[in-house]
Amino acid sequence: MHAPISDVPAHNGSAPEPRATAYDQVAARVRQQILDGTLKVGDRLPTEPELSAQYRVSRNTAREAFRVLASQGLVTTKRGVTGGVFVSRPTPGRLADNLLAPIRLLTEDSGDSTRSLAEIRDLLEIHGVGLAARRRTAEELEHIREALVDPGGEDLPDLYASEYRFHTRVLAAAHNPVFEVGLEPVLRILGERLLGQHLPAQFARRIDREHREIFRHLAAGNQAGARVAMHAHLAVLHWHYEYGGSAETPIPRQAHPDPSESTSARTADR
Repeated sequence: MHAPISDVPAHNGSAPEPRATAYDQVAARVRQQILDGTLKVGDRLPTEPELSAQYRVSRNTAREAFRVLASQGLVTTKRGVTGGVFVSRPTPGRLADNLLAPIRLLTEDSGDSTRSLAEIRDLLEIHGVGLAARRRTAEELEHIREALVDPGGEDLPDLYASEYRFHTRVLAAAHNPVFEVGLEPVLRILGERLLGQHLPAQFARRIDREHREIFRHLAAGNQAGARVAMHAHLAVLHWHYEYGGSAETPIPRQAHPDPSESTSARTADR
């Protein structure tokens, strides 16, 4: 039997830490067993009565602990005679959902939050699109092509949705789920800022042209060309996220991409 869960916070003479609930403590112990490999993907967890007995907590506490683990994508519940709670592999989408609120809170009071998000996006997407050009399958290429739209019929919310689809599908073709986890919350936060701007109609046409240029390099398997095209595209987007200027207004020189200054562009083919 495991040591009982205590509702009394540890005290070492300093200011007391916020007290974790009993179900958070149970969830933390089970989560540690998953992380250290004691419990593996597909393993069945104890039932609620068994878990409550192991940790000397109520069945309601055990039930809430399972809900915490499920919200983190670490377990899934299966119904039926052979059902139960099983260890599962977290999906990039679920992990990205968990990161959205912390990243938003981390950046919302920062005066250069847009720049911070843009820098992370550059690191992920410029290198990621090169990997996608090398690793993408024919099916993934078709999936990316389907994200291209007719810019003449797009309003701003639809433009953001198509932009989100295009970029997430490109990065999925890089076959690195950690990239996907990092990019999704950044795209959502920057997209919210784009929706708050008044953008000219020609903005959609420019975005479409740049998407098609990136797609052309992906189809050809041209890693260097894909990185340069993505770098140019992101420079335009970041200028609008931060300044909301016209898409046809010349971008300041410092916003133009210089592939020679990109670590990703220099090292991706090594």
